[in-house]
Amino acid sequence: MEGFRVYEDDLQGKDCLIVDDICDGGGTFIGLAKELKKHNAGNLYLAVSHGIFSKGLEELNQYFTKIFTTDSFKTVNEGVELLKLEKLISNE
Repeated sequence: MEGFRVYEDDLQGKDCLIVDDICDGGGTFIGLAKELKKHNAGNLYLAVSHGIFSKGLEELNQYFTKIFTTDSFKTVNEGVELLKLEKLISNE
């Protein structure tokens, strides 16, 4: 990916939720977070189905108020809100 485009000039006071299927190293999300902050975005939230976080969560946590993921990968749970797949897909 070679850059990001935010279509609103000023996001003052607007919180943003970024949703994607996977986060490996997090570089794409960090780049997007930086661009959103340039446009005065409020709180940033990240929700990914599969959180690998191969480079850790330290830098991501600098930009995102909260990170949500499932337990589809064995990752460091510190700094993320973990949603258990078993509860999401079971009938109980």
